[in-house]
Amino acid sequence: MDPIILPIAPNGARKTTDDHPNIPVTTEAIATQAASWRDAGASLLHLHIRDDQQHHTLDVARYRETIAAIRAAAGEELIV
Repeated sequence: MDPIILPIAPNGARKTTDDHPNIPVTTEAIATQAASWRDAGASLLHLHIRDDQQHHTLDVARYRETIAAIRAAAGEELIV
């Protein structure tokens, strides 16, 4: 059987916790759930980072912080 890449995109760029309380928008929420996504079979994480007001941001420092937290929680197995 050929390998399969199963992506997960858990939060999108626009929805907030006002839309659904379980959308992971903080670094902690994303990192906390990363291992469970990996364990469920995901191999690729499509990631959107938010600022303190839950708006989409391209802030490099926030991406580095979140990716480091994902690695600490889920290891190197997820492609981010």
